[in-house]
Amino acid sequence: MRQNKSGVEIEGIVLVNGDEGEVSHEEFLQAFTQFVEQQGWIFAGATKQSRPQ
Repeated sequence: MRQNKSGVEIEGIVLVNGDEGEVSHEEFLQAFTQFVEQQGWIFAGATKQSRPQ
């Protein structure tokens, strides 16, 4: 029998603090994927590079 699973839906933007420059899409994905996998979780969704207006 399949267990009920729950998750968290994320909609937002991750910004670099202060004058630290920029974070590339690839750099963010590597760090985010590492975090998710360390927790034993799975990410399913889409990402894109964004610049706040």
